[in-house]
Amino acid sequence: MDLFSQHDKEQAIYLEYDGDKNGNNVPDPEEIGIKRLKADGDFRSEESIELLKQADIDVTNPPFSLFKEYVAQLIEYKKDFLIVGHQNALTYVEIFRLIKSDSMWLGYGFKGGAGHFINQHYEDYATADSR
Repeated sequence: MDLFSQHDKEQAIYLEYDGDKNGNNVPDPEEIGIKRLKADGDFRSEESIELLKQADIDVTNPPFSLFKEYVAQLIEYKKDFLIVGHQNALTYVEIFRLIKSDSMWLGYGFKGGAGHFINQHYEDYATADSR
């Protein structure tokens, strides 16, 4: 299952996990449903909002430029979420308020304060200090 978009598909997809079916306590690929969206998958679309309403937890990596808007939507719909995002999002007043009010928490992060995901088209040149 290749989750890295090459922008060569006509439809967006979403993944749906309904729980462990084989008893190994690991979400195996055959237990994760790949579903097609009718539209392009924009989180602001009616289709995506209906899916969000049904979700128990939303796991995502939104575009940084839409980070505030996406988090606001998650809060509006009272959703649990896990976001892989850039630490600069902390500088947004709206995001800082959520952290200060204990409505949003920082995770443990990555070693050295930096993290990245690598696919076959990415040359790994990232570094992080060890502080």
